[in-house]
Amino acid sequence: MKKEISIDAPIFIPKLSQTESAFLNNVKVSTVIMDAHIVAWRPKIANKIKKSVDNFIIDPVTNYFVGKSYKEKASFQKLNTAPSKPYKIDDLLTNEYLRKEEMVWLNIKNQIDEGSSVIIIPYIYTDSIDDTRFGINLSMISDAIKLIKEKNIKIPLYAMINMGSETLKDYSKLDYIVNRYYEDFKKNISGFFLMFDQLDCRKANEDSLMGLAYLTFNLSNNKKVFNLKIDDFGEVLSVISAGGYSSGLAQGESFSAKSLSEKSFAIGRRHKEITYVPELFNYLNDEELRKMKYSCNCSICKNGLPDGYNPTKAHFLEKKLERMKILNTITQGKRTNFLILKIVEAIKSSKEYNDKYLLSIKYDFLYKWKNVLEKSKNWTYSDKIKDEVDLDHLIEEAKDRISKEQNE
Repeated sequence: MKKEISIDAPIFIPKLSQTESAFLNNVKVSTVIMDAHIVAWRPKIANKIKKSVDNFIIDPVTNYFVGKSYKEKASFQKLNTAPSKPYKIDDLLTNEYLRKEEMVWLNIKNQIDEGSSVIIIPYIYTDSIDDTRFGINLSMISDAIKLIKEKNIKIPLYAMINMGSETLKDYSKLDYIVNRYYEDFKKNISGFFLMFDQLDCRKANEDSLMGLAYLTFNLSNNKKVFNLKIDDFGEVLSVISAGGYSSGLAQGESFSAKSLSEKSFAIGRRHKEITYVPELFNYLNDEELRKMKYSCNCSICKNGLPDGYNPTKAHFLEKKLERMKILNTITQGKRTNFLILKIVEAIKSSKEYNDKYLLSIKYDFLYKWKNVLEKSKNWTYSDKIKDEVDLDHLIEEAKDRISKEQNE
């Protein structure tokens, strides 16, 4: 049996960069996640962070390795698992040695060597279940399970689902994902990390939000499910699945597949201009906060407002952790109603602030979040009809398709 990590769920897991270790000095953080290339680039800082937390998780960021942008990032030059040139999809599909021994094993070994509390199985981004890459991801899960057994490794295995957000609107596709990831591998993996492309949950339609909640719930039957790079809707999902969610302190509330193939410049939350207001599940600028005479009682703000960039990030972290700590004191059956009440209060407060101070605080997204929670109350785990997946057949079909495309 693999030794399971101890996580009080639901949980907020901060994703830390190389400049943010000091934020752990003021608050108790049990679990953090860092990208493998940041760990390799700044090993002393990563080691300091690792020693200060109970669970240190490394994202192997292998989704970068089939694009070209990683070649232009200085931090990847220190990562020994980064290939000298991007992997070709055809090669990962047809070359088992390359896929299993290089892509999968080297990235598993790196997580072990760097002291990760779990192993995230190497993965690549896929637009949908019809994409060849979807089958490659399933193959890499099979590869990882075989390697872990062969080498008698006792660290929990987690699968990453990194997909296009259009998939979330189609329940037949979501059921297929549950069958392939959960049903086929539930005996050998401990849980899942989810990360969807261009998903801003304050702007997304209700169908997408409901689809993400549905997928999260159905993967969470005796498994831990963590949504990555997501805003406060992650709190909604954590209540539904009793898992957790993660974002950066200054950026990283959404994932962009374009960043894997194009050089990008991170755009943060402009912490010099806006402040996280957990009571409203939102961010407000300094002018709005002054008009409202808003103050925060956290250890950073001390009945005022955060003063500067780093204090605003520290405020964000402390308030995120505080909310999840409160949720942990509430029994599973009562968390949904608790969060619904908080959302109703946020809607009411936003309206009152707008009317009283002539502001334009947006809160329409909260109605969608509330609807998701209301509908999820009646969800139960059901035994789905399981179609046995034949990976060899899928691979052969993909080979034939590639061969035809090359000959055209």
